[in-house]
Parts: sequence; C-alpha cells; structure tokens
Amino acid sequence: MPRIDLLVNGYRRQMVRDGNMLDIPDICELLEAELLGVVLEDEEIIISQNHGEPVIGKHTVSDTCYQNIARRIAGMEVAIPDYLHHKGMFSRFFWRNHAGKLV
Repeated sequence: MPRIDLLVNGYRRQMVRDGNMLDIPDICELLEAELLGVVLEDEEIIISQNHGEPVIGKHTVSDTCYQNIARRIAGMEVAIPDYLHHKGMFSRFFWRNHAGKLV
C-alpha cells in the first residue's frame, strides 16, 4: 500500500485539551497515515484572505506551519512540534489548575 501523508488543518489546542477534538496521534492512527504537518488555527489566515494577501511572509503562527510543511515536502528533515504540550512565553507566569482555570 502506498504511503499516505496527512496534513492537519485548523488544529485547535484548547479543543483537544477539552476533549472535543482528537489529538494528532489519534488522527494519524485512525487514518493510518504519516503526519506531514499541522496548521494551527490562526485568525491571521482569515484576515489575509479578506484582504486578498498571502499569509506567507507575515511571520505568523500559520506562516511558520506552512513553511515547515513546504520544507518537509522538499525532503528536508524538520521536526513537528508537540502542539498539545507547547508552552508559550507566558507559561512561566501563568498555569492552569486541574479545572482548566488560569491560576
């Protein structure tokens, strides 16, 4: 059987944490596919679409996702981040309790 690569588009971390969306490993297992890349949900995509401008080159989250996917297609070794456990720059100052509330 030929290899099937998967591109997950519109990935929402909070929906996965809340149990309302499958996480990436489960999606890959369910579809029996290798992960090519993930495009996180980014409102800059909608803004760019509405202005008829490309999102590439704007140094946004989605720009980075698309650039990494293009590099993988071109055969470069680019790691896929663990988007569910990715911590932003404020994670040192804020954290969530077991109920998901900011502490």
